[in-house]
Amino acid sequence: MRIKRLRDYLMNNNVDAILISNISNVIYFSTFDSTNVHLFVTDKAQYLITDFRYQTAAQTLAHEFEIVISGENDSLSSIINKIASKAKLRTIALEGDYLSRNQWLHYERSLHSRLVDINIDPLRAIKDVKEVEVIKEAIRIAEEALAETLSYIQVGQSERDVAAYLEYQMLKRGASEKSFATIIASGSRGSLPHGVASDKLIQDNELITIDFGCRYQNYCSDITRTVAIGTIDPKLLKIYNTVLEANLIGIEALKHNTSGYEVDRIVRDFIYKEGYEGHFEHGLGHGIGIDIHEAPRLRNDMDHHLEPGNIVTVEPGIYVDGLGGIRIEDDVLITDDGIEVLTNFNKQLIYVGGKV
Repeated sequence: MRIKRLRDYLMNNNVDAILISNISNVIYFSTFDSTNVHLFVTDKAQYLITDFRYQTAAQTLAHEFEIVISGENDSLSSIINKIASKAKLRTIALEGDYLSRNQWLHYERSLHSRLVDINIDPLRAIKDVKEVEVIKEAIRIAEEALAETLSYIQVGQSERDVAAYLEYQMLKRGASEKSFATIIASGSRGSLPHGVASDKLIQDNELITIDFGCRYQNYCSDITRTVAIGTIDPKLLKIYNTVLEANLIGIEALKHNTSGYEVDRIVRDFIYKEGYEGHFEHGLGHGIGIDIHEAPRLRNDMDHHLEPGNIVTVEPGIYVDGLGGIRIEDDVLITDDGIEVLTNFNKQLIYVGGKV
């Protein structure tokens, strides 16, 4: 089914074949992952090109593909040219977003067909039933790990300590790796939307933003919760309640067959109306899947309508330099008749920790 959709996409773009280099797209269409792999898909055949190190694994996993093993003297271009010549392929698409200028120029010199640039990433935006189930499992693992980690956090620990413990708990529960660099931003560092865990020690009377996720069977989860330790400044408590309400407003807005732009605008207007204009400058959310950031996007330059099968984050935040910040993030599936919120972790402010 995925290959058929890819072929239909190529036909609609008047392209005879595509050379797939982006590993996320390789995984999506073949389930195969390695350090040396390309897919070449024509209107009648599909090839997985790798070297002898991965021959057995490719034959085991990529059942729909003809496996081509490159020899010591075989270049990728020579293999493509042989296939293209035999199949009389006039136009070959490349994933220009994932090639350097030098790589593109190399293909222009070495491939005999006309080259065009194409982006097939949007084909991954609608998740099938199996993908949804895998992402749900990645979320479950992450949420269980967070629950364990909240009982571990104490005053005097470093943000890196907390991140390492959280990541270990995800691995222990079956994750293959973290989805991205874990964000643990405590105190005034909470004003950094991407405040990756540092050597800062967690202090009493601080908020701690925890933005994290794991990869399970090639698919990502992405969750943010902000928790408290000690007594919290009333200004921050007001911000917390504003962000929580913004999160709920955004989730509600997803129900109504709307666009990424409209959902972002609804939430942004609310946050600005509450007096925080200039303190929420990133997009409201993004798709998750094989990549941690993929289509569709919830932001002010995305006006396409969301579709059943999209899984998007809803992650409003407010960030105030010198004071701190709060972000609350959920993963939400768009369904035929509304939405399903896939994250289940408590969003009311949780108080954690004692002292080391």
